[in-house]
Amino acid sequence: MGDLNTDDYVLFDCPGQIELYAHLDIMTKVIGHLQTGGFSLCSVYILDSTFLTDDSKFISGIMV
Repeated sequence: MGDLNTDDYVLFDCPGQIELYAHLDIMTKVIGHLQTGGFSLCSVYILDSTFLTDDSKFISGIMV
């Protein structure tokens, strides 16, 4: 991958199974290692557009 510059971005696209991140500590460990390595982090949760068509699905999706 080569050396990273201070203005470079690295994206991690994780599978959409929220259970992998909500019930296991693996993402906490990964985040800790990245922060130790000097990375500034930002997390984005993208909700599928089908959740916008039904009120109860929307509320359920945004509460995740």
